[in-house]
Amino acid sequence: MKRFFFPLVLSLILGALLISGCSKESAPLTSNDMGLNFEDEFGGYDASNEAPGFGDETILSEMSEDAEVAVDDPEFSIQFATLDTLPIVKVYAMKILWGQLEFDSTVTEMTDWSGSLTIANGAIRIASLIRFEWPYDHIVRPRTDRSKLEWVSQTAPHFDGILVWLYDLSDSLGLTENTVTFQTGPYTRTFTMSELDSLSEIIEVDELGNEVSFDARYLETPDCGYGFLGGRWVFKENNRGIFYGRWVNWSGMAMGHLRGHWGINSAGEKVFFGKWIGRGGEFKGLLRGNWDYDSNEECADCPPKGIFDGVWADRNGVIRGHLGGRWAAFPPPPDNGNANNGNHGNGGNMGGMNDEIAGIPGHHRGFFLGRWDKFCPEVE
Repeated sequence: MKRFFFPLVLSLILGALLISGCSKESAPLTSNDMGLNFEDEFGGYDASNEAPGFGDETILSEMSEDAEVAVDDPEFSIQFATLDTLPIVKVYAMKILWGQLEFDSTVTEMTDWSGSLTIANGAIRIASLIRFEWPYDHIVRPRTDRSKLEWVSQTAPHFDGILVWLYDLSDSLGLTENTVTFQTGPYTRTFTMSELDSLSEIIEVDELGNEVSFDARYLETPDCGYGFLGGRWVFKENNRGIFYGRWVNWSGMAMGHLRGHWGINSAGEKVFFGKWIGRGGEFKGLLRGNWDYDSNEECADCPPKGIFDGVWADRNGVIRGHLGGRWAAFPPPPDNGNANNGNHGNGGNMGGMNDEIAGIPGHHRGFFLGRWDKFCPEVE
């Protein structure tokens, strides 16, 4: 059966920009809203249409910027066209970000991330460059090896990244598992293809706060939906807060925004709720799920980080797919001794951690990164 990477569709998709985003209310994100709903099935969100970006200037300005630029690989266009038609080829989408994943304006020291991504047996097709600033950041051209992608990249207060498609041409006898290697000065990592079936990781790299995130997914059939999401994960107080960000498909095509809130319900469960809309504000789905802290037993005062895992539903409440990933938050300096610096991994009170506290810019808001999928239709 023919693969689903049709050249015409790809050319249209690659001309689009990445977007995604957050929830229903149109109140400013900077408000200290303690009236959040943690008890209803979808946290009080409904299936109504919204203004683009929920009519929120923060989302429209911060989450709709042209940060991801679609590109192509002219050196291997004929080879990729052939690979697209081979049923034996497995294709993975992989998104890698490096640098200050939570923007930190206090970081002025440059970090050199120039490096490469290599697949042992196969090909790498680049779909998007994320926050690359020409000429300082660029892909090394011409590419001379379809199995290797090289780049030049430096970051300081922000991050760069790439979105690629990996064509897996594994050993036909299955004796050796194929691998993919990310190699840079600050961090190097090799993955097996089975690890990329469903991957979401964030790795701390150095004392500057630089991190590397990996999100990947095996692309099974054209009838299923897959993609990425990411944005801000903001503490308000008392183990609750809000999130907002971008919702994109596996190829980097803009799909819309999501917005919501997270906290603890009356049963003591760590829950989140939200809503995602299309680029024009049209309703797309309702979100719900659970979140938790990472264990910080060895570092009681480390910035809180954790995971989230949930589902999204249509306007009738029918579950249509999954979503999940990781979040991290960076608190501001203590609020005159009122902020609790306890073990966040044990669910400590995050009193004082709202985004109206005066602190170092970039240290009072966190981020989340993850993936979403849509259930494949049942075969009759």
